[in-house]
Amino acid sequence: MKITVIMPCYNREYDLRRVLEAYDQQDACIPFELIAVDDASIDHTYELLTSYRPKHYSLIVERQAANQGPAAARNRGIAIAKA
Repeated sequence: MKITVIMPCYNREYDLRRVLEAYDQQDACIPFELIAVDDASIDHTYELLTSYRPKHYSLIVERQAANQGPAAARNRGIAIAKA
């Protein structure tokens, strides 16, 4: 069994690293993937996501060309989820 976590992101550079690191601290026996969908942020959210290298999970990063809201970002994540 594998788990997918879908995380829509919009202008979250200020606390995103803390969130990604917290996922790395998870003590789970089941492998999981984190799909982060940047919803056309105007800060450095996308750059932070693409440069982060997780130790204990698979990170997949997508970017919306235009801001469409969290539901659209989640739907995009669902479309590429493997679990």
